[in-house]
Amino acid sequence: MKYPNEFPRHARARVEAETLRAFGVLEQDVRGKTRSERDVPFIRCVMRIFLVFVREACEFGKKSGHRAWTDRELDQRCRDFLLLIVVDAWQDKAKDLGVREMFTSGGWGYSIQDDARRRIEKSDEWKQYQELLLDAFESQSQTHRSMPSSKGLPLKKGPKTVKRSSKYEAIDAALRSIAESLPTRHEEVFSSLDGRAPVPNAQPFGKAGGWLSGYKRDRAAAHVWLSKAWSRLRLAPFAKGPK
Repeated sequence: MKYPNEFPRHARARVEAETLRAFGVLEQDVRGKTRSERDVPFIRCVMRIFLVFVREACEFGKKSGHRAWTDRELDQRCRDFLLLIVVDAWQDKAKDLGVREMFTSGGWGYSIQDDARRRIEKSDEWKQYQELLLDAFESQSQTHRSMPSSKGLPLKKGPKTVKRSSKYEAIDAALRSIAESLPTRHEEVFSSLDGRAPVPNAQPFGKAGGWLSGYKRDRAAAHVWLSKAWSRLRLAPFAKGPK
């Protein structure tokens, strides 16, 4: 499989090793099964490989601080690799085992079929992915622990910035106020924001129509948004405790 240039060689080796093991198990699992019944073991094979990549990607993102492997970029890297696994695993192994194609192709590239995507996102492995991703986000947010608060710092000359809208100024003010209470979980912040600050158009809050409802709709996206806002405002790191 193809990997980003900066992805460590030892991490690639672990993914490739797991791919070979997963292919061996897939070959055994599809024996005696009808074509339609082979979908389940194939998805299990894909997600087994995917989770190894996710663990390596999250670890790399936490240790390296590489901007392309943090926040939403990390999530997108993992999702892109999931698509790559679905395509490559089918072409390299599953096709010859009689597994149906679970992706479509066109002038814009490949995409996972909706039915297969729904099955993937309902799997236990997908839940593990979400947990690993959130853990990485929280770990990356802690890297700002040593950064001093912006309060009292001398102003630095620099390029003129565009004035933020009153809506986002109100959100920033609410976040600063909430940060003073030293919350231990992101959910606490979103619960405090409800009824206290206007809801932004940013997802997942815009579609959900609220802060906490947006968090519950898509926790990964909500964590990404808050991590970036917390970092931008240079707020005190979250107190130790469950996130």
